[in-house]
Amino acid sequence: MDFSTINTPAGERGIIIGTTRSGKSTLSKYCIEDWATRYPDSRIIVIDTKPHFKATHHASGIPIQFSRLYATMRSGETIAYSMRLPIGDGTNWWRLENAWGLCRSFTPVNRGLVLIAQTNRLGDFGWLDHVIQTHYTMASKYWWLFTYVDEMMVFLRNRSLRNGVYQCIVSGGELGIGFLGATQRPRNIPPEAITEMSKLYMFWMNFEEDIDHLRDMGVPKNFVIPQEYYLFNYYDKLNRIVKMMKLKLPEVEYEVAV
Repeated sequence: MDFSTINTPAGERGIIIGTTRSGKSTLSKYCIEDWATRYPDSRIIVIDTKPHFKATHHASGIPIQFSRLYATMRSGETIAYSMRLPIGDGTNWWRLENAWGLCRSFTPVNRGLVLIAQTNRLGDFGWLDHVIQTHYTMASKYWWLFTYVDEMMVFLRNRSLRNGVYQCIVSGGELGIGFLGATQRPRNIPPEAITEMSKLYMFWMNFEEDIDHLRDMGVPKNFVIPQEYYLFNYYDKLNRIVKMMKLKLPEVEYEVAV
């Protein structure tokens, strides 16, 4: 099966749910990289508050492997041909456009551009929200926009930080913006946001009662929460498809579970 058949396409919204180390970040990495290869004229923003992901380049264009930026990270998924956005940058159209230009300098011409905005400092989360909002305003017929938000509940449960994520989920589809968010629990996601989701990737979750909160998305009553790591239940709302799948490591492919 082609991975692109289960990934969230341009203009649609998806959600990845699961506990820590269940496989969320691994699946997210391959969704992001599939966007970049399937949409060569795309611009992809990755919002990372842990951080969980590693960029390959600094804003200077120098490969990060020659620095100690991620020296203290014991694990983390590397996103190919991605640039780490400096903290405080990308908060207006001109500065974000300049960042895309720098990213293009080392990205193959047949591949979309990927920027990673990341920080684990609470005081900088407002900056991340501004980056999402700026990215949203750059919607154009000349390129596809995608937004990936890790731990999106950090933003949705705080009214002062939710503007960018809320915009992408509720009205981004009309602009052709693809959105994918990851969270450990769906309980506090607003119902109006849940109804906009068209793809669900459900990994193992500690709180089975949270599945009831997904009914607004149209999740079937017999929808099963996986009980082992790297196993996920895939739900496509538009095509009414439910499939249990499992990530295969280290190749990181996936297969339909029997």
